[in-house]
Amino acid sequence: MRILVAVLLAGLGSAAARAASPVPAPLIPAPSWHPAVLDVPVPGGGTERALLLRPDRPRGTSLVLPGGAGTLVMLPGGAGTVGIGADGTVARPDNVVIRTAPLWLGRGYALLIADAGENLRGARAGTAYGGAVAALVAAAHAAVPGPAVLVGTSQGAIAAVNGAGRADVAGLVLLEAVSRLGGSGETVFEARPAAVAAPVLVVANGADRCPVTPPGDAARVAAAFTGASRVDVLRLAGPDAGGRDCGSLSAHGYRGVEGEMVERVAGWLERLRLR
Repeated sequence: MRILVAVLLAGLGSAAARAASPVPAPLIPAPSWHPAVLDVPVPGGGTERALLLRPDRPRGTSLVLPGGAGTLVMLPGGAGTVGIGADGTVARPDNVVIRTAPLWLGRGYALLIADAGENLRGARAGTAYGGAVAALVAAAHAAVPGPAVLVGTSQGAIAAVNGAGRADVAGLVLLEAVSRLGGSGETVFEARPAAVAAPVLVVANGADRCPVTPPGDAARVAAAFTGASRVDVLRLAGPDAGGRDCGSLSAHGYRGVEGEMVERVAGWLERLRLR
């Protein structure tokens, strides 16, 4: 069985720091990450760009055959764009899926970071983008041996739920999932959560002040996965990190608890082998 981890995360930071700091320089992936840019064909025509990063020492994870490696396919929140160039540079490195990349690679996971070619707000729960996520999962399976778990954050969690009901995944992780209607006009509840059969982890930061991702909704989100083999809720406790309530650099994006989030999510993935 293979596990693909699609990880959809938001970024972090304080309002004061954002005001005082210049725009971050584009990220150039280290050669030790073995970067490769993929333009993945998607149903209906066109492609979805993604950046593949691989650790020097892949590790076996829960549900992975000996010698296999887990792949985290990471779907960003917001508009879904992080600005991946043809040379692998990333224009928006403050996004949490980019900032936590070294932590995941250090734990032996490969990453496939998606970068939408257009604004995905309002389009993630539909059939078309569900097919695009499934194509990204298939591309990750083709590129890296091992299991696949979708991990999604904020608006990206909508896409992760949609894809998990259509693709060959062994798990789904939702980080600050959108559970209340906002500007995008969609939530995880419109993305067919009942169609997901894989294990599900719902992560909620108690300090998150984004009005469309209230941490108090975590149990309600978890209850929507009526077909999942198991559903767990993981709660983190702050800190209140300032910044825009729904911004990349705030508690919504795990500012100040990035390491704890990665460690505890990875621990849940490892415990899947107990099933």
